[in-house]
Amino acid sequence: MTTAEPIRYAREITVIGAVFTLAYLLGLAEVVSWSFMPRSQLGLLRFLPAALIIGLTLAAALLSGGIARLVWLSIIRNWPLALLCVYVAAGGMYTRFVLDSKESFFGHAIGMLVFFATWTLATRIGPVRAIVPLLRASIPFWLVMFGVVCYGFAIGKHLAHEIMYVFAPLPLYLGLTARTRGGRIIAFAAIVLVAAMGLKNTTLIIGAFSVFMLWIFSQPEVRSGIRPPLTIKSVVLFAVVALVAYAGWSHLSANIGEFSSGNTDFRQYNYARLWNMFLVSPMMGDRFIGTPNLMFDLYQIELGQNLPSHSDLLDVLAHGGLLGAIPLALFIAMIVISFLRTCARPGSDETYAAQVTLFAVAISALFTSTGNPVWANPTNAFMFWASLGLCQALNNPHRDHEVGTWWRSRVPRETESTSMAA
Repeated sequence: MTTAEPIRYAREITVIGAVFTLAYLLGLAEVVSWSFMPRSQLGLLRFLPAALIIGLTLAAALLSGGIARLVWLSIIRNWPLALLCVYVAAGGMYTRFVLDSKESFFGHAIGMLVFFATWTLATRIGPVRAIVPLLRASIPFWLVMFGVVCYGFAIGKHLAHEIMYVFAPLPLYLGLTARTRGGRIIAFAAIVLVAAMGLKNTTLIIGAFSVFMLWIFSQPEVRSGIRPPLTIKSVVLFAVVALVAYAGWSHLSANIGEFSSGNTDFRQYNYARLWNMFLVSPMMGDRFIGTPNLMFDLYQIELGQNLPSHSDLLDVLAHGGLLGAIPLALFIAMIVISFLRTCARPGSDETYAAQVTLFAVAISALFTSTGNPVWANPTNAFMFWASLGLCQALNNPHRDHEVGTWWRSRVPRETESTSMAA
């Protein structure tokens, strides 16, 4: 064993980390740009973040047996999503290549691959070493988005509601790393301002959830593991926060004409159709063969009548039946359970804050996808699945990045390489 191997390993991690960081921040930059330009103007740039993450994973797997085994481990650790990905990909590929249809679920499956690639790369680098710098680097993007929200509030428009699941919970990181009560108050104010000025009920709900997370996980007893985060008191507190948020929503919607209620007529009509599709074939749906869009015929819309259903989770139920919905439900349950099992484990304040923040982002993303077509847009799908991948990498109860030394067995630990050099 030579000391060159730790050096090669360090260089590998440096390259992976640089490309990994670039891809994620590019995704953040793209979703921020939606507030200034139509998404269509991004062109092929929409696919670049996902291409970088997936391409880097494949290239690293070809060059390193350790990465290849780690890809397989990502599938084993998150097997319900892997099953759903195969199911969606099969229907999408049949639609795209056999039926020769441009509209298919194939893009949805590509987005899911981002989850496995992100989990693999973050675990290879070391989740804390990969994720904490990303959260720090996200602060300037949050400031830009806060300016966008303020501008939208001033002109009476909700400019970026579909991606607020990324930005509304981000102040959690600063609040949980703050050493003073003033820092937590600033984080609380930042969440409330973004939620209130977002002019969208989705943003208000995400804001209420983020406030709840900040309150609960700021408690020293929860941080140390003495008290579980979910208690009768915390549930009552969440109910109170939800009622306050609902009161705020009612006030805004009643007094601000530009406040969006989410076009409930459009959504309820589509959701009823999706539910009827599920009832026709509750076990398998249409096996994701066909288009994810619906022909809307209730009234005329300027953008056209062939539109997304505006519910990714209901799409899985309607088009995949129980064979699609059960793996998705199991995957969501795995996210929650793994977080609750590991959120109080020993670690630095930044590790703890990163874990809670990414869990809040993940749950907010899942909530957003119940009423918006998040998976259909390449950039939004990248941010959605990358955020969930980062969350699961940090929540990994097996701690593969620490105890799974089999994937880097040829690389001695730092102490070993130091003794060798001596």
